[in-house]
Amino acid sequence: NIFITRRGDAKVLDYGSAKLETQPSGGRDVVGGSALTTPPGQRLHGALSAGAFDAIPFEVAFHLRPDGRLAVETMSLAVAGGRLLLRDVVFDPAEPTLDTTVRVESVDLAELLKLVKVEGLAGSGRLSGAIPLSIEGRSVAIREGRLEAEGPGRLSYTGAALGGQLAGRDDAVGLTMRALADFHYDRLDVELKKSAAGEGTIFLGMQGANPAVLDGYPFDFNINLEGDFDRLAQIALEGYATLDNIMKWAGGGAAPN
Repeated sequence: NIFITRRGDAKVLDYGSAKLETQPSGGRDVVGGSALTTPPGQRLHGALSAGAFDAIPFEVAFHLRPDGRLAVETMSLAVAGGRLLLRDVVFDPAEPTLDTTVRVESVDLAELLKLVKVEGLAGSGRLSGAIPLSIEGRSVAIREGRLEAEGPGRLSYTGAALGGQLAGRDDAVGLTMRALADFHYDRLDVELKKSAAGEGTIFLGMQGANPAVLDGYPFDFNINLEGDFDRLAQIALEGYATLDNIMKWAGGGAAPN
């Protein structure tokens, strides 16, 4: 379903992987009898379908270059209560790999943790930062993504493997588990890594306290956890498919379902 706004922008509604059935605003021109180009500032609105997620609204501003490549001026996706943003990316469907950096703006920590699925890990607060990633085929790799909390918040880890067995201990390990059950952080740094073929790892660096443990004595924790990044990877792949479908439109062909 496609709706043309009064400004001439094409809004594509209720579609997965940005199926293109009409041209965005501004039109496309044939230069030299072959290569298709468009003026800068073409805009396309729509919603990505990424597995079990609700539709993810997106907006992309782009133009088609005379060399046949797609210049993505900006691409914005509404994810995890915040925004993922690409800027100044050149997409070439002939290249097997896309290396880029995704800016992360004010995402909800609770929603982000749903994307990486670590058992027993929950939290609140807002994060911003950057995630360098590489897409090749259906594989997504993340190279040292770094996010920082915008302010204080809360984080809890009650993983079944540790929580029930260790929280009652009186030594440092048991004390750590009790503190992490309701940790009020003043600083939180999150690092994300994922190989193309393997699961991801999450590093949490945080300072703060649990008011119920040692009268709120301050702790400084550095924690590494394994996570399932499949959902996060699926969003990246659907965004990549959207760029590919824009190129298919540019070539005059219909995008696949």
